[in-house]
Amino acid sequence: MSSIQTIIIIAVVILIIVVIALMLLVNRRQLRAIEVIDAAVNEIEKMHLEEDITRLDKMDLAGESLTTLNTWRKSYTETSTKKLPRVQKLVDEAAQENTTYKLFKARKNIKEAQEIIKPTLEDARNTKAVFTELLESNKENQMQYDALIKVYRELRKSVLAGSFEYGAAIDQIEDQLASMESDFEEAKNLSSQGDHVEAKRVLSKIRMALGALQKRLPKIKEGNHQLEVVFQDQLRELSDAYKKMVSEKYYITDIDVLKRIKDIHGEIDDARKLLAETKVDELAKENKKIFGEIDELYTALAK
Repeated sequence: MSSIQTIIIIAVVILIIVVIALMLLVNRRQLRAIEVIDAAVNEIEKMHLEEDITRLDKMDLAGESLTTLNTWRKSYTETSTKKLPRVQKLVDEAAQENTTYKLFKARKNIKEAQEIIKPTLEDARNTKAVFTELLESNKENQMQYDALIKVYRELRKSVLAGSFEYGAAIDQIEDQLASMESDFEEAKNLSSQGDHVEAKRVLSKIRMALGALQKRLPKIKEGNHQLEVVFQDQLRELSDAYKKMVSEKYYITDIDVLKRIKDIHGEIDDARKLLAETKVDELAKENKKIFGEIDELYTALAK
């Protein structure tokens, strides 16, 4: 055997070894891909979505809750009757083909199975999350209802006991409390009718309204105190001091003090309108402006 023939034989043997190594590598890689798909299928099956649907049907859902259930039930039905059987068939074929080293056919089936299982697994996870939320919604809503109604009742009791501290804003505050009372009744009725999704929305609305009112009340109380106590005492003090100065022949010619006091009283009346509408930010700005004008009068008299 010549040296050339020997080289050719060695080259062929090396080529065969390389091909076999590549086939083994591809085989193992595709086997791992099949295992990943199987794991995804198993994850979906272990979610027991069919059992969740049975339990949800027993809850006699209504309204938005029932619509949500039916929407995701349809998604699960398509998954269980079409997508998963198709994926299982492709995986079984791919496993058989991979075992017999029909690697290209196996790869094609694996790729198709991957394209189906990825979005299907995501849909299944979302479906499970929705079903879990629906199953727990009644209990969660009841807990939230109890917590909110407790805060509401304490707040209402406090407001009514100190209603005089809120001045012109009390009517608006009572209207807001009455609106919350209606929302509580609506949430209770929706829960009893099985519409837990809509009940949750109403409870969220109540929570935001309560939180907003809790933040406004101290500002309303402070704003009213400034209008009815602080400013009134200061203007009365300025008026008495100026009248006393005049009686003692002290005159201020560069400013009409009594007219400015009268004008400020008018501004206070305007500020009361903001208070009545519980516009706390606008009220704070107006009170700051009034405070500055009163301070200017004190400065003028001090000179």
